[in-house]
Amino acid sequence: MSGRTKKTLMAVLASVVIIGGGVWGYYKVTTIPPPDLTVAKSEDVAAYLGNSRGFARLPVDNRQEFLFRACQRFGEGEARVEFSRSLHRMPRRAREVFLDAVYDLTRVRIVEHARAFNKTSSRRERVRFVDRAIRNFEGMRRPLSGATVRGMGGPGAPAVNLGEPFKNDLPRGSDEFMKVAVAQTTARERAEIKPFVDAVAARYRELRDSGQLEQLYAQLGG
Repeated sequence: MSGRTKKTLMAVLASVVIIGGGVWGYYKVTTIPPPDLTVAKSEDVAAYLGNSRGFARLPVDNRQEFLFRACQRFGEGEARVEFSRSLHRMPRRAREVFLDAVYDLTRVRIVEHARAFNKTSSRRERVRFVDRAIRNFEGMRRPLSGATVRGMGGPGAPAVNLGEPFKNDLPRGSDEFMKVAVAQTTARERAEIKPFVDAVAARYRELRDSGQLEQLYAQLGG
């Protein structure tokens, strides 16, 4: 290997190291860690949810877990009341950042569900799969809408709607919730998830019109 070639390779390697370090540094500088939910104040949690460098930067699994744990942490009593007040004080842009992060999470889950749905064969399996999906997506929507699910709050929890600050932005029902998330998919993803989304919409109407939808929702958390 000639001296010139060695110098060229060294320059390339140095560039890779610099660029890689720059990306790592950018990520560390522009991302803030989540607050410790065991001790965090409601204001801090609300600020993190609406910060474009916070909740929205978490991997989707961590995002879903953090949201569920936050709703548990502030699920009842005075803590729930204070959390509601903190959410009310979120600036509009912060609310948009938060909801966009939730819709992105939902989009990922829809694609995952669709790929699994497309592998099912029998009608019975598909109906069961869709019922579970409707229940799962309602479980994601309810903490935002203010409704409680098993494991969040209890019979003594005050009737404080945590979704009140988002009432003008949040879709009603799990089917509408999914439609908003689907709107953020790519054309290729929409083609892939269309059979699943159509099946969910049809089943949702069937359950709603037959009065069985609330029975399905009653199984949330089970």
